[in-house]
Amino acid sequence: MTGKTHASLGLATGTAVAWYTGAQGGELVFTLAAATVAALLPDLDEKSSKINQALFGKLPRSYRSAALTVIGIAGVAGFIAYELPLWVLVLSLFLVGVSFAAHRGLTHSLIALITVVWVTSQVFPLFTLAVGTGYLSHLLADAVTSQGVPLFWPWQKRVSLSNAGVRIRTGRTTDQVTGALAGWGSGLMLIWLIFA
Repeated sequence: MTGKTHASLGLATGTAVAWYTGAQGGELVFTLAAATVAALLPDLDEKSSKINQALFGKLPRSYRSAALTVIGIAGVAGFIAYELPLWVLVLSLFLVGVSFAAHRGLTHSLIALITVVWVTSQVFPLFTLAVGTGYLSHLLADAVTSQGVPLFWPWQKRVSLSNAGVRIRTGRTTDQVTGALAGWGSGLMLIWLIFA
């Protein structure tokens, strides 16, 4: 799936979470943003992904993994030197791991999902559900591609729904239609939430 489709699916999950939790005003905006960003996070391991462009757009692509490593090492050092909370260490180690991971590896696994959800629950507990569903939307969307995802990483066996007849090719018409439907559906549901 393309980054645009993942963002649309994240927005759709964020809208569903907002409806479920009854979020309004600023909470609604942050719920949508949290789910959308979380839906892009698994592609942090891809140097040219939308999330990497947003975070490190000024850096050449070849330095983006190094930037993640530096941020992760700084977090570990901060944890040790200043006795920062445990979530800082977990997040920092995760970032270092991501910087060395191949695309659709560690970040496309249940370990990554659990890590991101746990860190969110420690820092922004109100948005844990939005982040979890947004991240999960990415994993499920990539599971319908022929490559699948290594949900049980470090075991390399990939889970793919293409064996069950569900198959979407990245960047093709079905991918684009999926993203458009998720975007339009989110927009309509958001209008309903605002005026309901």
